[in-house]
Amino acid sequence: MTTTFSIPSSFCSVEEVSARAGNPWQAARARHVGEGSKLIFRSSRSNHQASFGKKSQPPSQQQQQQQQQQQCSELDALLSLGPTPTEAEVSSVLQAGLDRWRENPRAAAVVLSGLARKRLPNICVHILTVMQASRVEVNVYHCTAAISACEK
Repeated sequence: MTTTFSIPSSFCSVEEVSARAGNPWQAARARHVGEGSKLIFRSSRSNHQASFGKKSQPPSQQQQQQQQQQQCSELDALLSLGPTPTEAEVSSVLQAGLDRWRENPRAAAVVLSGLARKRLPNICVHILTVMQASRVEVNVYHCTAAISACEK
């Protein structure tokens, strides 16, 4: 017996998935909805996972090196401000990288983690304030890194 159920896909129409009755997490076939769409769902009772749609390509090695250099230059620029810069000074250093952080919030977490290793909580707080004011995502990783900077 086959059961059909629908999964709403954001930015796309509805995707129908056919699965065996008894275990809907073992999806047999799915039709793709929209170019570049991807849908992932997990069962809370087991570690089954199904993924549909076009997979995104990982960044090339050259792109990764370029991102690391940008993160290091941002961190170096922030460190050069000293232990107690003003929010305006931090904001002026970050302005060039905020668009990149908007696209890749992990880049901000890397910079915040670097500041946490140096135990610079004031700069971390200024960064979170600038991110929020600039409408850059502030997530749990950013806050955790800032809290880590406050530890002894």
